[in-house]
Amino acid sequence: MAAAPALAQQGTPRPTPTPAPPPTIIVPSADRFSLPASGPQSAPVRPPVPVATSIPAPTPVPTPAARRPTPTPVATPRPPQARPTPEPAVSPTPAVAATPEPAPAPSPTPVAPPVAVPTPQPTIAPAPVLAPEPVGSSWLPFAALGGGLALLAGLAGWLLLRRRRAPEGAEVEPDAPVAAPPPPVPPPPAPVPPPIAAPRPAPRPPGEAIAVEIVPRRLVLNEVDALLEFELRLASQAETADGLRLGIALVSASPEQDTMLDAYHRGTGNQPPSTAPFTLPPGRVWANGATLVLPRWQIHSVELGGRRMFVPMLMVDLRWRAGLSLRHQAADFMVGTGGQGGKLGPIWLDKREHQGLAASRYFPRPAAMAAGG
Repeated sequence: MAAAPALAQQGTPRPTPTPAPPPTIIVPSADRFSLPASGPQSAPVRPPVPVATSIPAPTPVPTPAARRPTPTPVATPRPPQARPTPEPAVSPTPAVAATPEPAPAPSPTPVAPPVAVPTPQPTIAPAPVLAPEPVGSSWLPFAALGGGLALLAGLAGWLLLRRRRAPEGAEVEPDAPVAAPPPPVPPPPAPVPPPIAAPRPAPRPPGEAIAVEIVPRRLVLNEVDALLEFELRLASQAETADGLRLGIALVSASPEQDTMLDAYHRGTGNQPPSTAPFTLPPGRVWANGATLVLPRWQIHSVELGGRRMFVPMLMVDLRWRAGLSLRHQAADFMVGTGGQGGKLGPIWLDKREHQGLAASRYFPRPAAMAAGG
């Protein structure tokens, strides 16, 4: 019976009671086991228990270490805050020494698992180095930079708005009274030309029995000739003009106009009359409209201000009987544009149609032709 307890004591002391290397958690090898020589010894239960319990102890440490490296803000220089964090990684080592007390099972099987324990322990130490700084501190530099940029942008916008409003305010300043510019002086109204009226008949030379009046209406120019539309008025003064023969012709004023007029009035008796003979009683007015044509090759033009112009001349020749005698009277007129006071305006050749015309009596240089002949 004494041999039985001795065998039991020899089987239990395989884990040596040397607990000096618990910090490194190295499982004692088989060469350190020694059998006691003699005497009853109490089997140290504590050495084998730490070997079995050391496996779950390191598991809580890598869990926080794996969560910390997620931010990966390697560029942010925060060394003072990263140094105090590695301390919790060292704390699990003494926790392993305290845990063996509640496990009293002295089973020989835990010898095999301790061999794998040293492998995870070296990985626990470098894990805390990857999480040197807290996650919350990574956004602070970016927030500060964004705030500074926003402040600068606001300041620049305020300065720009102030510059824009400055000239506007200067224009609206009501304090400085600005003298209003004097209202523009309206231009004087253009002189309205007096209405063109039919010219009064020129004073009848003494000895003329019939008053002659010309009222020009319109003059039209084309490539071939000039057409003058007018109205002729005759009025007998004191005697009856029997068998009145009327001759009318249109010429252009020229240096030889007086010679032309004299030749016309001298030779009219040999030409057919412009109208059939008629009788004009005293105090009666005879009026008739007519149109005369002047070929363009017979027009004598003069240049005035870079433009060509001419002056039409209307010749009137009258012949009638008074009792047993024959009477003869000549009347010549110049035609031009009216509205020039007592003078006539030119007829421009570059204008197709002229209206508002007037006529004035013309007397040749030689003495006026006497009536009769």
